[in-house]
Amino acid sequence: MSDLFSVKEALLSLKLLGALAGEKGELTPSGTLMNKFPIEPALARSLLAANELGCLHEVLGIVSVLSTSSKLFFDILEDREAASEARTRFRHASGDHLTALNALRHYEDLVKGGAGKGARRDWCRSHFVNEQTLREAIDIQEQLRAICVHLKLDKDSSSGDNVEPVLEALFYGRVQNCALYRQEEKVYRHTMSPSVSSLG
Repeated sequence: MSDLFSVKEALLSLKLLGALAGEKGELTPSGTLMNKFPIEPALARSLLAANELGCLHEVLGIVSVLSTSSKLFFDILEDREAASEARTRFRHASGDHLTALNALRHYEDLVKGGAGKGARRDWCRSHFVNEQTLREAIDIQEQLRAICVHLKLDKDSSSGDNVEPVLEALFYGRVQNCALYRQEEKVYRHTMSPSVSSLG
């Protein structure tokens, strides 16, 4: 029974992302494009939205960090204050996704600037970031950029300092995490589960 529920949930998720349509769940043009990316469908949907919104450069970086196999920031209990202080350099008012992008861009600047392995390792250690994650993110980003070129998507389109398109593109991929407010019940009902959240 639980396997059947998870299949139904996965199909509903793909429909919400616009990858499937109709009663039989036919693949849509967006679904065909999403299938070209070797990442979670939600992240692939964000990339397609970013292409439409002109911020693919930024979202490629964020998606690459989210697709890595380990955490970006180290949480060391005894050095929590030092870690928090070191990360202020990356912190973005719009949240964790753009904070992660800032960390990735700083590391890329080090690499492009010719910093040696030791200097890069020391920089990561002093900023409490996982260098393995950053290296993996750069590799993933290059693979995704190559796919974008193949699909004729504008991998270099950028919204610059305007973060609104970036956040909107990320929203397209996370639509299944949304909730609808029910005025009569005064609760939020999640779109992908029967759970509810009250205003408190």
